[in-house]
Amino acid sequence: VVVVDVRETPSSRAADEFLQLRPGTDFEVITALKALARGQPVDEDRVAASGLNAAQLGALVARMKQARYGAIFFGSGLTGTRGKHMNAAAIQSLTAEMNAHTKFVVVPMRDHG
Repeated sequence: VVVVDVRETPSSRAADEFLQLRPGTDFEVITALKALARGQPVDEDRVAASGLNAAQLGALVARMKQARYGAIFFGSGLTGTRGKHMNAAAIQSLTAEMNAHTKFVVVPMRDHG
C-alpha cells in the first residue's frame, strides 16, 4: 500500500510507503506518473516543485506495473482543490494507462476517505 497525500494521516502511517506532496500539485504529479508509465521523460524541476522527485515517482510506477491487481482510491483532497475536474479526469486517465500493463481500477471515496 502506497499513500500519496499532502499530510500524514492514519492511512499514511499504516501504509508500506508514504509519499508527501505539496498542496495543489496533484495534477502535476499524476501527469508525471502517466508520462513515466509511457516511458517518457519528465522535467525534474517540475516534479521537484511537488515535493517529490522523479526517482520516487519512477519507483511508484514500477511498483504499480508489477502489481497483479491495483486500485487507486481518491477522496475530496483531490477533487476539492484547484483543478477539481481536471484532477479527477487525470486520475482516471492514469488508471486507463496502467491497464495497458496490469489490471487497475479507480475508486472515489466520500469526504476524506
